Amino acid sequence: MLTANEIAAMRHTSVTALPDTCTITRTGGEPTLDPGSLDLDYPTADVIYTGPCRVRTRDAQELNVQVGDLHETLGPYVATLPALAAADGVTAGDPVNVRVDDYLVVTVSVDAAIVSRAFQVRHISWGSWQIDRRLGLEDREQPQGVEVPS
Repeated sequence: MLTANEIAAMRHTSVTALPDTCTITRTGGEPTLDPGSLDLDYPTADVIYTGPCRVRTRDAQELNVQVGDLHETLGPYVATLPALAAADGVTAGDPVNVRVDDYLVVTVSVDAAIVSRAFQVRHISWGSWQIDRRLGLEDREQPQGVEVPS
């Protein structure tokens, strides 16, 4: 059986291996119609987590879906986050509070092509001696009202 110190050491090793930074947001509700301009006003998205992460493709094929007249290709990805909230002054929020349908945006990466990409959380892995938090993602269009942090 692993001790608390061994789990803490493995979690520390995992966090130090996360090369990217991401922000996870949750949309703040339904848009409202501005009666003056007749524009839709989108509520501000709540930031759930900002901190270290790693996003990579999953060993699976893309899924082609048809929705009405639209065709979309959903790419399966997995994100790795720290298992627990950090008290490091850099990480904000708690990776345990992430929910299905939240949006993850990579804000800093060694792969410039992934920066500003929006991914929708589709699955969250849970487990007893969790060393890190794994999220199943789909490469999705970012919804209105979710801004890419700068």
